[in-house]
Amino acid sequence: MFNVKREKCHQCNKTVYAMEKLSCENKVFHKRCLRCKQCNKLLSTGNYKYIEGKFYCGPHFKQIFLSIGHYSAFSDEKKNPKKVEKKEEVKQEETKEEEVEKKEEVKQEEQKEEEEVQKEEEAKEEEQKEEEVKQEN
Repeated sequence: MFNVKREKCHQCNKTVYAMEKLSCENKVFHKRCLRCKQCNKLLSTGNYKYIEGKFYCGPHFKQIFLSIGHYSAFSDEKKNPKKVEKKEEVKQEETKEEEVEKKEEVKQEEQKEEEEVQKEEEAKEEEQKEEEVKQEN
């Protein structure tokens, strides 16, 4: 009788009815299926960013783009394993640098504490000497 084309959701592959339909980038979604790839936040037709077949919320799109500085950051990591390795190496170097900085801070704090203890001991010795001088007089 009627030959109705049933549209399938790009995300869940289930039938999408007119009341729950969103169309973005020539793809059809249920309203609840259009989500950020990074944080799974629910997106709408007015608040998504799309690149290389993936949908992102504005903050995560910006975060990923700024962390790398070019659009290849959004490509599959399988395509660029060397870049992924470099990212991991950079992260490891950063954590090592942070550890070194923390150790230096701890050493400086320990040195300050030792200096304070020495000052206190010197002050006590001076007080004792003053008391001995007073007792002699």
